[in-house]
Amino acid sequence: MNWGFRIPLSDSRRQSLHGAATVPEPRRRRLMLLVAASLAACALAQATPALGATASIAPQSFAEGDAGTTIVNVLVSLDAPAAGGETVDVATLGTGSATASADYTAFAAATATFPMNATSATVPLTIVGETVFEADETIVLQLSSPTAGLAILVPEGTITITNDDAAPTLAISGQAVAEGTAVTFTVTRTGATELAASATVNTNNGSAVAPGDYTAILGGTVSVPAGGLSGEVTFTVVTNADAIFEANETFTTVLTNPINATLTGAGPPTSINATGTINNND
Repeated sequence: MNWGFRIPLSDSRRQSLHGAATVPEPRRRRLMLLVAASLAACALAQATPALGATASIAPQSFAEGDAGTTIVNVLVSLDAPAAGGETVDVATLGTGSATASADYTAFAAATATFPMNATSATVPLTIVGETVFEADETIVLQLSSPTAGLAILVPEGTITITNDDAAPTLAISGQAVAEGTAVTFTVTRTGATELAASATVNTNNGSAVAPGDYTAILGGTVSVPAGGLSGEVTFTVVTNADAIFEANETFTTVLTNPINATLTGAGPPTSINATGTINNND
């Protein structure tokens, strides 16, 4: 349905409107030039990248690898597109937990260059691989010397080298002794590590019963120091002598809750145990 309607105009009104719509030629040309200039300015503003971008290094992580060296690309970011050709220098500071030469190759200055409209650029970082279990380590990088069109608000960024090596294993062994003699248990670590490996220690009754036959350990801790491909520590459980003829008796010592290690040997997946034997000597 067409809801349009007409308003009748007199001849004088029609001539007045017709005259108002007519623009003199010089003025019309000026208006066209102004419109064209405005459109060109808008197009240029849309095509020109924003100036005054801020450069930063966001947290990034890379695996260390098992041998040799690996070159990774560290991302330097802008919060607005580059006009083209801006640069900023990047350097390692040596204030992170990673050690230069052993974990990465330090550098005094690398340059990140941003092409037109780019919001990021990269600089290379060399990471040294190895097979020692360790904590994740950090490298601190510093931005400096931005060229015109760039700013730096937060000059430092942290890179994390993530450990990709398996944790060492812990095993435990016991022994048989005459009653009244302490039972020595040995905890052995296998695998290179930079971290001490530990576990919780508890004793469980068997045919030997605490406190009559031995002194129980409840919620103790055993820790094997870091260093080397293996290591071991010992601890003892006191047994009690008596004058009664009896069968040999046993109890178990259990390791649980490993830290910086895994457990291997007898027992459920979350624990390992070893047997202490108390031999009758009556």
